[in-house]
Amino acid sequence: MFFIRAVSAFIIFLLSAPFVFMFAGEAFQNPLVKHTTRIIGILIIIGVILGAVALAKPSLFTRFMKGKAGKFLNQVFEFRKTFLNFFTKSWLYFIVGLLLMIISFTAYFMIAPVLMRGLGIPVSVIKVFLFQLILRFGLLLSPSPGASGFAEAGFAGLFYSMIPKNLLGIYVSLWRFFTSYISAIIGGILLMKFIKET
Repeated sequence: MFFIRAVSAFIIFLLSAPFVFMFAGEAFQNPLVKHTTRIIGILIIIGVILGAVALAKPSLFTRFMKGKAGKFLNQVFEFRKTFLNFFTKSWLYFIVGLLLMIISFTAYFMIAPVLMRGLGIPVSVIKVFLFQLILRFGLLLSPSPGASGFAEAGFAGLFYSMIPKNLLGIYVSLWRFFTSYISAIIGGILLMKFIKET
């Protein structure tokens, strides 16, 4: 099950990454940032294509890769073997897991626009989704546990132009509560109940 979740999440992020960086520039006013993010998006698309070819036909790259690159290619071989073995035997579970992961991400990303609508702020769902995807990729580099601090600061920075200043703090707090803290609270309550019962 962990393998299904991990691979499903990886595929979703991999497929969404090019679109995020291609259109991420719209979130910024600086022309240099806009062009840079688009170039990154194009490079990611090229990387995804090369990665797909490497997984499908890794033998095409063997003659060009030696040393550490060759070791990396061996890891690609192993991943391909494991993935194909798992997918051929449990393809239905993989598809179901992928669909559930998409539903999960959609529900997660819908929290922000719903909160905006609740606060009486005009909502562009596509733009809000895009901003959150940018944030998710940025949080992958966060050194703090659970991206604490970085998530709030990044979210506030991205939505600064869309949320009135007097509501920004409330909006960020509500978003963080429903996307992170509420699950931790419920998990803690259930854990305490489980400990008492055992």
